[in-house]
Amino acid sequence: MSMNLKQFPDEFSEFLKLLEKHRLDYLLVGGWALGVYTVHSGSGELNLLVRISPDSVRSLQAALVEFGVEPLDPKTFSVPGNVYRVGRSANQLAIINQIPGIEFGTAWKRRNTLHMNNAQVHVISRDDLIDNLLATGSTKELADLEAMGA
Repeated sequence: MSMNLKQFPDEFSEFLKLLEKHRLDYLLVGGWALGVYTVHSGSGELNLLVRISPDSVRSLQAALVEFGVEPLDPKTFSVPGNVYRVGRSANQLAIINQIPGIEFGTAWKRRNTLHMNNAQVHVISRDDLIDNLLATGSTKELADLEAMGA
């Protein structure tokens, strides 16, 4: 796996440590996940896919409050496809409850777990990332697939 660990901002590491503390099942997806398997692509946004369940929402609420941001609305977040964003565009967190082509429970079983900047990071598997990029199908995602050699 190829990600340069120094690229991972401290704020992201801090938030991921809180997710571990509060036992939230999440997967790193998007550009940072792509960076694990090839070259980081996209913005500085950290995209996290989380399981939709009452326990997950409670864990996420606790982590957000401890991180010092407004908690999300549980009813709104529980609607599949909704995204909760925290921060400014350069170092923004995007907490996602659904992505194309992926079922969380199956992807969770196939995840890779890395240690980056003193944080445990659960990353979507390469195969699931490929499935997600194929399901999304935009020109950018197809270019990302080519960069992955898929």
